[in-house]
Amino acid sequence: MSGAFNGLKTLIMNETKFAYFIHCFAYQLQLALVFVAKNHKKVNDFFNAVSRLLNIIRSSYKRRDNLRIKQENKVMEALVEGELKSGTGLNQEVGIKRPSDTRWASYFSFLLNIKNIYSSICEVLEDLGRDNSDRDHKVEAIRILRLLKSFDFMFCLHLMVDILGVTNHLNTTLQRKEQDIVNAMNQVSCSKKAIQEIRNVGWEPFLGNVTLFCDKHDVRIVDMEDEYYDGFSRRRGSQVNNLHHYHVDVFKAMIDMRLEELNHHFNEANMKLVLCIACLCPQFKKRDLDGRNLRRGRKATSSSDLNKKVVCVVLTSIDDLWVWKGNKTGGFTVQNLQNLMATAEEVSNTLSFHWEGWAPLKVNCFVWRLCLNRIPVSDNLLVRGVTLSSYLCPLCDIKQEDVEHLFFKCSFAKKV
Repeated sequence: MSGAFNGLKTLIMNETKFAYFIHCFAYQLQLALVFVAKNHKKVNDFFNAVSRLLNIIRSSYKRRDNLRIKQENKVMEALVEGELKSGTGLNQEVGIKRPSDTRWASYFSFLLNIKNIYSSICEVLEDLGRDNSDRDHKVEAIRILRLLKSFDFMFCLHLMVDILGVTNHLNTTLQRKEQDIVNAMNQVSCSKKAIQEIRNVGWEPFLGNVTLFCDKHDVRIVDMEDEYYDGFSRRRGSQVNNLHHYHVDVFKAMIDMRLEELNHHFNEANMKLVLCIACLCPQFKKRDLDGRNLRRGRKATSSSDLNKKVVCVVLTSIDDLWVWKGNKTGGFTVQNLQNLMATAEEVSNTLSFHWEGWAPLKVNCFVWRLCLNRIPVSDNLLVRGVTLSSYLCPLCDIKQEDVEHLFFKCSFAKKV
């Protein structure tokens, strides 16, 4: 589908101007994440620092082994002191492997691992900073360590882990093969609400978690009441304090950008169109689709018609009765039904057909084909030019076989 000039999407749109294009769900989510990462300065700088960290650690087997050994020692110390619990599947080996740019869900596990083994990463960088045998990597390690020890890095790390945690669950849900469209759209709506809730009431708990993490790892915490310094000039000063900058310019701005992109790629028109397409799938029952308000206009009309009919009903004290309109007495008999079916001239092709959920799908399909006269009886095969040895009914061998005769007028069928 890629290609700005000769991709499949472009060719289709040029050929058919009224075509409506929708990305696959996981790719729409990826577009939203990439947009935020590239268009917010703090996030862009944060991912640049993470990329540099990954390059310097992953470029040497010695550093990777050193990181693994340091993390194993910390886990053993935590187990001895009782800070961690032992058990099956717990305390697995954690490393930092390169995430895939085409699947931004991998960034969540990558950043979460950095958060979990942060102290071990800092020790590896400190050892490399004291190593005089490799001066190029020594200088780079010192620079990266300064970035990792900054409050900005801690703030962005926690914020991206929290936001990507919500979108990671959504991304996993959207890529399941057994996931139906209706549930997928519900998951998108739930993810939007979860991110919006983080924006509305999540600032205080989030800042508390960042502060505790900084205290644990000896990272300098900025005073939120101080004037914000943008890193260019202290003489000019800033018109906002640190609290306004981190709360409004970073925290809320990043979440707003994320919500805006999610609403852009998962807008109401796209979701409504996808849900309407779901109505064409036979596996969804009509009552399930109505229960999810997929046909709001039709439901509103039906409700209005129902109210008009209910208003005209006059309630009495007489008990309700079942009435069969096939005869004058109002009583139902199987013989009366057979007589009505035998005297019917033809089966109407304009019948309104309702798919029953309790009946097997093959039964529904067979009855549907029966109502449309699409059963391969002799009469229909003759119209299509199929040559048979005999076109008479194989059950009675009296009249030509057609749908009406086979199911309603044949002497053998009446006995069944």
